[in-house]
Amino acid sequence: MRSIRPHLARLAEWVVAGAVLVLSFSRGLDRVPFHMDESLWICCSLYFEAAVDEGFIPPQWFRESVRGPEPALPDHAQKGPPGGWSSRITWGPHYFSLDQPPVARYLIAIGRRLHGYAASDLNRPWESKLGPDENALLGNVPSAGLLEAARRSTAALSVVSGLVLYGLVRQGAGRIAGLVFVFLFSASGYFLVHLRRAMGDPALLFFTCLAMWAGTRALRTRDEAPEGTSGEGAIRALGWLATMGVASGLAGGSKLNGLAVAGAGAVLACLLAFGGRGLGRGWRRPAFAAGASVLVLGSCAATFVAVNPSLHHRPSAHLTAMLRLRAKQLAEQQSDPRWGLSTPGRRILVVAGRTLKQYTVTRVATLNALLAGLGLLFLARGTRRWTKDGSGPAAAVVLLAVGLFTAGPALMTPVDWDRYYLFPVVFLTVLIAVGAARGPGEIRRLLAARAQARP
Repeated sequence: MRSIRPHLARLAEWVVAGAVLVLSFSRGLDRVPFHMDESLWICCSLYFEAAVDEGFIPPQWFRESVRGPEPALPDHAQKGPPGGWSSRITWGPHYFSLDQPPVARYLIAIGRRLHGYAASDLNRPWESKLGPDENALLGNVPSAGLLEAARRSTAALSVVSGLVLYGLVRQGAGRIAGLVFVFLFSASGYFLVHLRRAMGDPALLFFTCLAMWAGTRALRTRDEAPEGTSGEGAIRALGWLATMGVASGLAGGSKLNGLAVAGAGAVLACLLAFGGRGLGRGWRRPAFAAGASVLVLGSCAATFVAVNPSLHHRPSAHLTAMLRLRAKQLAEQQSDPRWGLSTPGRRILVVAGRTLKQYTVTRVATLNALLAGLGLLFLARGTRRWTKDGSGPAAAVVLLAVGLFTAGPALMTPVDWDRYYLFPVVFLTVLIAVGAARGPGEIRRLLAARAQARP
């Protein structure tokens, strides 16, 4: 009976965490402020039908947006697809295929199809030159039912993301830190808006969390492998690293910045090889590091290409066009005085205000900075212990590595765009939760070390 009680207590914690997340993210979806970009994400979810049915013909508005107005022909003159349309045109290099990769669109489509909405029920894309009323009259706004169906899928992804993050924080800093994170995550006005809209951010975070879970499993294979069985541990670690690469490719297939997760995976591969209890000895360590890094990056690239039919034909040219469009959009946003952060000083002030105050639960910048600093110190010490002798938590290593590769570039983006702060706010929330739970102990440790250092 004694051995069962800890398992029941742990199960109860997971049930409570899941219930809190479900209640927070599933209620009031119709009250989430509508964003005009949801119109484009929802209408472009037709790429799911295009992916599963090569003969799928997009609606007329899509065809005319790509090739211009179609000539009116009598019914008896119509033979075959309209205007000789083909799947290659649907996936060709035009705005709809270049603006975003398709995985998040697939998931939105699955959500709407589960609620009975087909491609014929989709709205047209929002026209930024027109006002809300004019867009509504033209059919550029999704119906209330379609919008809620699409949001249900993104809200479900966010619940799973919250649970995975809870598990990682729990492994890295303990039960209290995990529960504090669940409270902060489910009470955050920022997350309850951006992770419930029918857009790409929920899918991006979902696959990033899956990648972190796989990365943690990879590191733990080394810790769990008995002495003298490094070969078996290496094979298991490679399997989990490949899984992390696949999840990274799906994150990048949701939004391009998700590809950065694979860089963190390559770092984890090197840590597995060269850490204190590294896999293998002698020349096998650098060989494992090189091979495992290539495995992570290769599985990421293969997945990223496989899920996007636009990349099946001349992938480098299409990806280059996507990056050029993204650079053009960023330049336009930066030149707009509403969003552009022209100087480093202004960027620091705005980013600090957004992440430490406006987008947090407490909205007390000093408190958040203190707790985040203590949380960072705790995770950094855990990472150091893991790399030294394996005594630290593997989850701490993964949280810091992925946080650095995803939140770092976002903080340096010269645009004050609310969605761009997703990764910084997520990992700041992790640090605040860890700092709140572990802060008193860290303060006592620092004071004790300072007292011992005195003559």
